[in-house]
Amino acid sequence: MLARCHCRPPGCDPVSGTCRNSAGVCDDGWTGYSCDKECRNGTFGQGCSQSCHCKIPGCDHVTGLCFHQETGCEDGWTGSSCDTACPTGTFGRLCGMKCHCNVMGCDPVTGICMNQHEACATGWAGPSCDQGDIYILQVKTFGISSPTQI
Repeated sequence: MLARCHCRPPGCDPVSGTCRNSAGVCDDGWTGYSCDKECRNGTFGQGCSQSCHCKIPGCDHVTGLCFHQETGCEDGWTGSSCDTACPTGTFGRLCGMKCHCNVMGCDPVTGICMNQHEACATGWAGPSCDQGDIYILQVKTFGISSPTQI
């Protein structure tokens, strides 16, 4: 009995099992000379070129959907396949933390500013620029006009 053909049209040679299309292109989620191997765990899609970042490793080799949807994505990732990095300016679990970096945003996992030379926007401090600058907050709150070391 022949295994199911996972080559893109015009399909597989019935004798050798190799793809008939000139590029040897497999269906999404499959790889190998005869498109007979599922993508390795953690990869999916066309040519197994996409990666999923599920909190508990493992995703569908065709769609990329996490096997354990209820646990969600690793920190810094979002989407049903956990294959999209957090949007610029956000990081961490569910992309729920904001960084206030001056230029280029922050690392989607750690929140550390991408451009360490430009660092934080005015009023923000810390490696992720997610902490209000205590001096700026005092000036706005208490009307302090001269710099004070705290």
